[in-house]
Amino acid sequence: VELDDGPFQGIGAIFQAYDGEERAIVLISFMQKQQRVSVPVSAIRP
Repeated sequence: VELDDGPFQGIGAIFQAYDGEERAIVLISFMQKQQRVSVPVSAIRP
């Protein structure tokens, strides 16, 4: 997926799971490691 909003806008990520109805957990490569980040579902697109 790609992040469409917020501080990570334009960064590619890997969708991992939904975190409730309005948020999702995605994996972002940062400093050669994958970091789990919770973002609003509205901020991601395929």
